Amino acid sequence: MIQRILILLFLGILLMGVARAQTGAWTTYLSPTQVNDYAEKDNKAYFATDAGIYVMDKTTRAIEHWTKNTTGLPSDRVESIAFHPDTKTMFIGTYDIALAYYDDGEWHSLTYPEDIIPQWGNPTLTYCVAFDAEGRLWAGTNRGLIRYQDGQWAIYNQQNTGLFIDNVWKLENDLEGRILVGSHVMARVAGDQIEQLSPESDGANNQFIFSYSDANMICQQNGDLWFFTDIGIVCHYNGQSWDIQSQFDNIELPFGQIQYVTEDQQGQLWANIGQNGFIRYDGSAWVEASPLDAADAEAVSSGLVYTDWATLLFHQNKVLVHTPEATDDYTLGNYPYDPVANQLTRDHEGQIWGMQGYHTLHNLTTGETIAFELNGEPLYLSSPTFDPQGRLWAMGGERVCYYENGEWHIFDPSNSPLPADEYYTDMLVDPQGDVWVYIYDWGFCHYNGQEWKVFPQPTIANGYVVAMGPKQAGEIWLSIWITNIGTRMYRFNGETLSLQNSGFNLDYAGAISQDPSSGRVYVAGNTTHIEYWDNGVWTELALPAGLPTDEYIYQLIADNGRLMAASQHHLLIFENGEWTVFTSLNAPISGENISDIELDHLGQLWVIHNNNPVLEIYQAGLVNSIPEPGNQPSGLLQLAPNPAVNSVTLHYDMTNTSALCTIYNLQGQEVRRVLLDTTAGNHPTVDLSGLHSGIYLVSLSTGGRNASARLVVQGTN
Repeated sequence: MIQRILILLFLGILLMGVARAQTGAWTTYLSPTQVNDYAEKDNKAYFATDAGIYVMDKTTRAIEHWTKNTTGLPSDRVESIAFHPDTKTMFIGTYDIALAYYDDGEWHSLTYPEDIIPQWGNPTLTYCVAFDAEGRLWAGTNRGLIRYQDGQWAIYNQQNTGLFIDNVWKLENDLEGRILVGSHVMARVAGDQIEQLSPESDGANNQFIFSYSDANMICQQNGDLWFFTDIGIVCHYNGQSWDIQSQFDNIELPFGQIQYVTEDQQGQLWANIGQNGFIRYDGSAWVEASPLDAADAEAVSSGLVYTDWATLLFHQNKVLVHTPEATDDYTLGNYPYDPVANQLTRDHEGQIWGMQGYHTLHNLTTGETIAFELNGEPLYLSSPTFDPQGRLWAMGGERVCYYENGEWHIFDPSNSPLPADEYYTDMLVDPQGDVWVYIYDWGFCHYNGQEWKVFPQPTIANGYVVAMGPKQAGEIWLSIWITNIGTRMYRFNGETLSLQNSGFNLDYAGAISQDPSSGRVYVAGNTTHIEYWDNGVWTELALPAGLPTDEYIYQLIADNGRLMAASQHHLLIFENGEWTVFTSLNAPISGENISDIELDHLGQLWVIHNNNPVLEIYQAGLVNSIPEPGNQPSGLLQLAPNPAVNSVTLHYDMTNTSALCTIYNLQGQEVRRVLLDTTAGNHPTVDLSGLHSGIYLVSLSTGGRNASARLVVQGTN
């Protein structure tokens, strides 16, 4: 038992990094959904993705993952990469913090100045970056074309050029190093001027040539120019005249917007039209074609690049590297769950579960799953919640169900007083195990463990219950939005609905949570303050100044005097009388909307974002005096690959002929023990068959020394 406790303590420190008394530490798991750009320098290949930058060694194929958490990358949402033609300094364009460059091992941000882009209205999004032959940096944005040189900025848009270039989606170099601009029209930079290249219309049919929401283009090795609009018009300039085609009339593939276009070593153009497949230009016409005969990968491809060392096909979170000798798949990222966990809930033991798709609930640490199925048919359920006895409750349609001992049990209008032909909207299981079901435009149903009672309620029917929270046994809190009145706070005991709005000063209340230690009920919504109910009185707790007023707090957890709250882009933690605010600008968290947070039994806060393959775990309040088991080695244990699927190789300076490898899950339970023969070398391999997707601790003991490392296992073996 003592050993397991030590392992749990050590695991918490190991997963979260170096122990910090006040600031806490982040661990991030993310994988890309697409590759946005590709660049090369020396023997390295760089992939810009929405999950950071991946750097592949062309020879060994080893991959480094650059993120905010691993290398201090300013943003993980990297849209484009360009190298300065003289200094070879790397510059990137990001989707949320403008530009940045990498110099002497450090990242430096380049934000757009307010004198060219006012900090109001829609945020400025950077789509692409490129250098011209003069070493000037150009950025394509949703505000126009931006130039940066020697600390000076300039912007080109319709207002100051007269050209339709307010959105610039693609930048390329022509054969002379000049910048080509893919915008609503195709243009080119000539000195300090911008000139339009694409024709106004196709001439014959007088069809206006204009791209509305996206565009693509390419300059071929022979100097030919191509411009693709988002409505299917293809413009080809052969050095003398433009040829205009409307869609691809000779191709049987369904029409779709061009996702990307590239050129192979033979000078043939390839274009992808999403899941409809690939087309190739054979010199006179576009024809349906397949670049690698990898149908599954091509159907979800997000990029195709022909290089002098390999053909690269990017699909989902993998890169397919094709050479004449072999075709190999390489996984990008360390996100351990497939499909993505899109909703979090905590069970009676404090473990975190996540919904995967519509029919599976997955324990994110042990790998256990619960299928929402009955007799082989799917149960369309939502709002999964565990009661204090460990039963899982969920609802859907006109059913309220619970899962116990491997079986689903169903309440519906045929076997209970639950109403028919109504919209079951939300459900709460209180700390005593009572179940409360909100039915829109009708009222509530309450299950006390023995029987159901139904409560049609005019006040509830005339408003909308925005949030529910427990109060005490047999009683809950309700935040009800009433048209032309606003938010009203009520207590509901199943019989009586009591208005408790005196002294309550939130215009909107989107989250309710009760602290089990103090009994206080906290309510959050507007970003000005939080209200809490104590001894029959509402009291305000001010939130940090400067939070955006157009955001609202939708997630709230009260736990032993601490508060954890989340709005769309801000994570707030209140502890010891002070607020700490995390955003994508000051912490290694995603800039995507925060969709859910949950606190586990180890005090770790889990954060997910809008059905994206991103998970962040925050550990606060670590102490520095936790003993670490065993003697610490002089070197570090390294695992490869990591994430791993079927096996993992251990890299460590082992002088003995044998070593003991033990693998633990996040609960400190031993899941594998292997005696390794190290006489043949220092890099033994451990079989991972049977381990579920998740996070594990690998412990190695050899020659009286111990070493440990974190391992992510992907895929069910």
